[in-house]
Amino acid sequence: MFVILLVAMLSIDSLYYDLRVKKELDNTPEANKISVTADPDNGILYLYDYTSGHLYNRDISDSLKLIDTLNYKFLGQVVIHFVNDKNAILIVDSGLGRVHLYDLNNRTLSRLDESYILRAFFGFSGYADGTDILAIGGEGEFIRRNQLIEFRSEDGGEWWQILNSDALPSNQKLSNYQLSKGNTDNEFLYFMIADNMLHTYTLSNKNTLKSSYNKVGEFEFEFDLEEELTPISFSNYNSIEDYQYLFKDYFYSLANNQIYISGLLDKYDLIYGIYEGGPDSVLVAFWDTPSLSPLPLDLKVDRVAITEMEFIPVNNKVSKTSIYVFLFILILSILILIVFKTVYGKRKIALNIELKEDVLILHSKNTQVVLDDLFQINFMQIVINYINKGTNTIPLETLSEIFNGLNIDKSNESRRRKKIIDSINNKVGYALLTLKKDNYDNRKKVITVTI
Repeated sequence: MFVILLVAMLSIDSLYYDLRVKKELDNTPEANKISVTADPDNGILYLYDYTSGHLYNRDISDSLKLIDTLNYKFLGQVVIHFVNDKNAILIVDSGLGRVHLYDLNNRTLSRLDESYILRAFFGFSGYADGTDILAIGGEGEFIRRNQLIEFRSEDGGEWWQILNSDALPSNQKLSNYQLSKGNTDNEFLYFMIADNMLHTYTLSNKNTLKSSYNKVGEFEFEFDLEEELTPISFSNYNSIEDYQYLFKDYFYSLANNQIYISGLLDKYDLIYGIYEGGPDSVLVAFWDTPSLSPLPLDLKVDRVAITEMEFIPVNNKVSKTSIYVFLFILILSILILIVFKTVYGKRKIALNIELKEDVLILHSKNTQVVLDDLFQINFMQIVINYINKGTNTIPLETLSEIFNGLNIDKSNESRRRKKIIDSINNKVGYALLTLKKDNYDNRKKVITVTI
């Protein structure tokens, strides 16, 4: 009788757990139910749908393959990380706790931990050393977690809290955070994004179960960081040479304490993530179809040479002593913009050109402008050719012809092209040339001419 009662209790408990997991998974938004990781050497994305247990891979040849179906009711909500030296995938509870290893060669799943489902660190960010994990952040049980914890697979399979000599940075308006490897074995970087600001810290001495923090930078962004950012659960493959990938097209350099953009948004409008791609290259996970809510299973992957990335510094460091000066300049700029649009916004001109020796004379209804720069001359000749064909829209790639045979680094074309456009507009006295997205294909950019 006792045995029957015990079995019944266990069955009821198991059924309750299954129903709770099913309810959680059913309520998971479509865009959030996929966890993504990268195999940098082979150019492969692995995608796991934790509402169905389907494990996929997608390579550069653009084929999405189902490689296995796992017990999603048992695993529940998880994130994944590719372990390069084992050709395996770490499967970790989204709120931390259980840690499994899926062997891609044998297609077997083994459990590494001796813990339980913590359900307290959802949205954590971590770094994996083999099957050991260092993690920070997350939230659960109605509060945000603000502590550093570590999982050691060969030390009892338990999670350990790492004490801190300094108070951990905290902000209740966090949008995202990331823990990344620093320049030495015992150094890590911690990025905290809150209130449209990126705060950067170094973290050291993690191997002693103690750590200390040092704030190294504070940056402000022009766009709204409250929008959805790609979560980086494990940052192992997001270090590109001396630059640490943050999100979208942004990178951070600890050596220069500076934020950069890579220029890849000129080629990929919708970037999900950028990863290491083997020697001298990166992998770009992207969507090639415009959508307000793109889904991870639609991701594609491409390999790009690092030499094609520009790494342009972003001048967005915050100086508290210059906030009032910044506000004054901002207000003044708005007033100037209003006046500029009032005076020139509706100004239309007819264009024609006259080429004399080494200069190009640009004639309009009211002005005459002399261009003596070779790039500007070639640029405007292409523009006028399109206008004579009856269109004021020029494909961006067509304008790259001006660099042919001129020994210009391919990666610098975007910056040079913008400089040429700005210079011509300044000489004409209004926005003659404008760079914008193509109305028919948001993946492409065009130049429009106000005539």
